[in-house]
Amino acid sequence: KTLTVTYPALPVKYNVTVTAENGTVTGAGTYEEGKEATLTATAAEGYEFVNWTVGDSIVSTENPYKFTVTADLALVANFELIPPTKYNVTVTADSTMGTVAGAGEYEEGAEATLTATAAEGYEFVNWTVDGTEVSTENPYTFNVTADVEVVANFKEVDPTTGVENTIMAEQPVKIVRNGQVFILKGNKMFNVIGQQVK
Repeated sequence: KTLTVTYPALPVKYNVTVTAENGTVTGAGTYEEGKEATLTATAAEGYEFVNWTVGDSIVSTENPYKFTVTADLALVANFELIPPTKYNVTVTADSTMGTVAGAGEYEEGAEATLTATAAEGYEFVNWTVDGTEVSTENPYTFNVTADVEVVANFKEVDPTTGVENTIMAEQPVKIVRNGQVFILKGNKMFNVIGQQVK
């Protein structure tokens, strides 16, 4: 008699390899034919997962990605830089009183610098947001964390104040003119006995 011994066929195994930049991947390894592989991509800080590719072909955008292993497979996990969040800084002012500069689009966390320039006869007062004062500094620098509308406020210069009133507030000044002593008080001049002179 002839004895026939039958051995079970050895399972066919395949290699699943994965490469990645700007992130890490788990799930690569050797799998038996027909088994399910699960690949998971984790993006580095500031990046986000995009897709899985084999050569130039996209095979999936799912993460984790599950598939049945039927052959050796070399995949690439692709990531991209997360675009920065941007916010709008709007600045308004009464154009008859002054102008402002510094409005625009800023990345989150960036510094914005607003500058107010008063028109003749006016002076800068403060910056407000929704009617609430946020600063009296000019220029005004702050970190942008959201869309914001800032108002530059101006006021008319008091015509009663100025050089003349400033002089009047000063202490009396002794002046010698042609050998004679006079006292200047404000914008008026007096002699030593208190008589006003022209």
